[in-house]
Amino acid sequence: MPNRIIKDSIRTSKTVNAMTDFQFRVWVYLITYVDDYGRGSADPELIKGFVFPRRKRLSESDIEKTLAELAGMGCISLYDVDGESYFYFPNWGAHQRIQNKKSKYPAPDCENSRLLTVTHGEPPPESESESKYESKSNSPPTPPDIDWGFGEELTCAFSDWLRYKREKRQDYKPTGLQSLVTQVRNKSQAYGESAVSQLIRECMAANWQGIIWDKLERKNQTGQSSSGQKSWVELAREMEGTV
Repeated sequence: MPNRIIKDSIRTSKTVNAMTDFQFRVWVYLITYVDDYGRGSADPELIKGFVFPRRKRLSESDIEKTLAELAGMGCISLYDVDGESYFYFPNWGAHQRIQNKKSKYPAPDCENSRLLTVTHGEPPPESESESKYESKSNSPPTPPDIDWGFGEELTCAFSDWLRYKREKRQDYKPTGLQSLVTQVRNKSQAYGESAVSQLIRECMAANWQGIIWDKLERKNQTGQSSSGQKSWVELAREMEGTV
């Protein structure tokens, strides 16, 4: 598992300093426990085994209670998929390096969220100083339940990108947002949703201002030259008579 980043702003964060010592310990330990997409199992039994293997007196009920408290503070979000409990860190991609192509856990959405008071758009404590600016912004919030017409993985990555841009105080206007949605849809049809999702997260991890679409074409060309075969995109174009 890669190293995680904890920003020095947690020292002065009001949310972090409002935590009890145990809440803070759980919150920090969970950062080392989640996968590359900031997601993890919220099963208290699993967390106790993986996160607190040497805390013999710690009970599963203590962990379950603390998870709910952290979710109520906006530090994590809880959700259920197929009867299993999970959690994730809001805006994870804006603060951590994403290296793996796929998450180990299913993506959250508005339908399986257990705590609707904590939305996908609520920033984590390390971004608290920026959230003060955002609360005064005239830009309307981006609803977490908008159906962009993408699959789960791409919907999660795209929503994270919109929150990332908001943190940078670069909210999209309606026309620009619609243009971006169209561009993402076209690129996902050409290269696949997984490749587009990975690119979006790479751009956030690199702190870039925009999505560098040329990287998709370069990766595609690299894959072609290394294999000595034509890419599936080119084959599809040839079949359509466009090449």
